[in-house]
Parts: sequence; structure tokens; C-alpha cells
Amino acid sequence: MKKIFSILTFLIVIVGTTTANSSTDLFRQAYEEIKDMLEGRKTISFKKAVFLVDNAYMGGLLNWNWYEQEIKNKLPVFDQMINSTGYGRYRTSKNWAIHTFMTDTTKNTNGLQYYQYDYENNTNDTTGLVYHLLETHLGNCRSLPLLYKIWCDEYGASAFLAIAPMHIYVQQQDENGIWWNIELTSFYKYMPSEDYIAIFGITDAARQSGLYMKPLTERENLILCLEDLLRYYVIRKDIVCDPFVEELTGTILKYQPVSEVQLMRFSCLKHKLDNEMRERGLYLFSQIEMYPDLVEKWKELEKLARYIDGIGYRKVSEEQYQALVNQSKQKAEIYFKNKQ
Repeated sequence: MKKIFSILTFLIVIVGTTTANSSTDLFRQAYEEIKDMLEGRKTISFKKAVFLVDNAYMGGLLNWNWYEQEIKNKLPVFDQMINSTGYGRYRTSKNWAIHTFMTDTTKNTNGLQYYQYDYENNTNDTTGLVYHLLETHLGNCRSLPLLYKIWCDEYGASAFLAIAPMHIYVQQQDENGIWWNIELTSFYKYMPSEDYIAIFGITDAARQSGLYMKPLTERENLILCLEDLLRYYVIRKDIVCDPFVEELTGTILKYQPVSEVQLMRFSCLKHKLDNEMRERGLYLFSQIEMYPDLVEKWKELEKLARYIDGIGYRKVSEEQYQALVNQSKQKAEIYFKNKQ
């Protein structure tokens, strides 16, 4: 019982939200269209799903035609790269062209990647938008791998997204069918799985349950977009829970029960329990013993806490994550300095 209470306390502490309001209609429209893809009523387009999420967050200000053209315009560049090197005979030549285009440091006199990690604004939500990355060539661990995946889809290359705590990266196979982790956020380019496990403290349970480090399917990519949509909606509305949050959370967990979105479900359940307690003049969980309906809701929280613990979830704090970013930045600076 002590362990469950500590898990509950931990989860209660980490649930939180931030700023601003936006039109619910854009989020609803994005949700319905991505859900139609997920449930087979529309053709799956990861490129379109990502745009719908970005556009909802930005209040409908983004231009679909510009976005689509900016992506398509690079496909002839990839062709030229492959043709000029003679790499077309390799099965992974398209992956090579996209990866090289995004990361080749010889393109710029300052030794930086063409599309690079924004160390100064890495936690800003706009930095995570693919649209913003296309405009500025500055991104983070959401926008960089998502753009790579979009170009792979558009160009006919095989690549898969994978997730770690507060992080997205790419998995793909080489000419011999061996899997590699493609890290687009730093000069590493390729990162062993053991490094992700060590850096992010990923548990065996989290890998075995499929919470982290598995290649995502097309449908799971759409669910990833819905998870982003949920997070952006909560930020824009500055709320913990409302009917749309519950609906969106329910859809995500219907198709992907092993998910960090279980934390949002926990948040909603606790929010509703808190409200019911306040209505009855109760402010401590120890006061609910005489109210069977509230006790049942508390037991539901306990059950969910056990589930979240069982799938291997462990929080990476903002401080820990920023420390990792700072370490990466220092190593990158040393790397580029030695390269000159």
C-alpha cells in the first residue's frame, strides 16, 4: 500500500499545465481528420497529420500549400545527390540522401548541420513544429525526426519513428538488414540503443511493454500526432481536463493503451475527484473514507497508478533533460572546433 501511495503522490505532483487560449474548432478539426485516417475512412498521410497538429497549435495561421511545396521541392535535390554519386544501386540510397541533406556539415562554412538542433530554444513548443523547422532550419527532437520521416514517406524510403522519454528518434535498417538508431539532434548521427537506455534511464519493463524504443507503425505514427495534439490543446486552453481532453485521451488509449497518455487519464481522474471532494468540503484524501463513491474513484486512481508503474514509466525531470541538452551542446562545440 505504501508503494502505491508513493506512486500516486508522484503522479499527482508531476501533472501540470501552462498558458493561453485557442480555438477549439481547429483542434477538433485536426482530431476528426486524423481519427478518420486512423480508422480507415481517409488515406493515411503522416505529412498531413503533422500539419494539422502544427496548424491547430498556431491558431490556423499556417499555409498548407507552402508547407507541401517546401517538402516536395527537395525531392529533385535528393535525386541529384543520388545520381551524382552513383549510389542508386544501394537499397538505402534514398535514406542516405535525406540524411545527408539534413546533416552534412560541409554545406555550411560554420560547420553546422543544414537542419540543426536549436540549443537556445529547444523546449519552446514552436521549435517542435515541422513548419517552423522548414522556415528556420532550427528544430528539436520532435520536429527533426518528424521531418526526416515525412521526407522518407514522400521519397519512398523506409524509416520508422521511435520514442524515448521526452524524445523521438529514427530507426532504420541498413543494406544487410541490421537496425540502426538515427539521431538527428546532434553530431552523433547514429546512437547505440544502450546509450538511450543509459541517458534516459529506460527500464527493462518500459522496453518489454513497448512503451519506449520500438519502431512505430503507420497507425502508431498517427497516434503520436494525436498525443501531440492533446498536449498542445492542454497548453493552449490552460486546463487540466475537459470533455475534449477525455475524448481525445480515450481514442488514443483505445488504440495505444501502453502510452504516456495514461498520465493524462490519471490527471483527468484526479481532477474530477478533487472537484467532487471540494464540493463536499473535503480537502485531504484521508477524509474520503465515509464516502463510498469517492473511495471507488480513489481505487481507480490506485489501479491506474499500478498500471503506469507496471509498463515501466519513469519521469525524466526538466532539469535532467536540460543537463543532457547542455552536455550534447558542449560535445558538439568541441567536435566542430576540432573539425576546423
